Amino acid sequence: MTLLIVDDEWYAVKGISQGVDWAQAGISTVLEAFSAKEAMAIMDRQSVDVLLCDIDMPENDGLTLSHWCTQRHPAVKIIFLT
Repeated sequence: MTLLIVDDEWYAVKGISQGVDWAQAGISTVLEAFSAKEAMAIMDRQSVDVLLCDIDMPENDGLTLSHWCTQRHPAVKIIFLT
């Protein structure tokens, strides 16, 4: 299972990606993005199962990303952080 963590704050992304034993939770791959635009590019290149996303980000926010994701990658499960 692949997880994509998206937040515009570097420390938030690193804290979440490195602070949890994702393998124990069944996550084999953890990807990181620091903007909605970067997340979209990643998701168009490779399969993502779970999107863990901040809502409040500059330019495209997490809600915009979730709408895009629902249309382009409907099987992805979305979890919001704020």
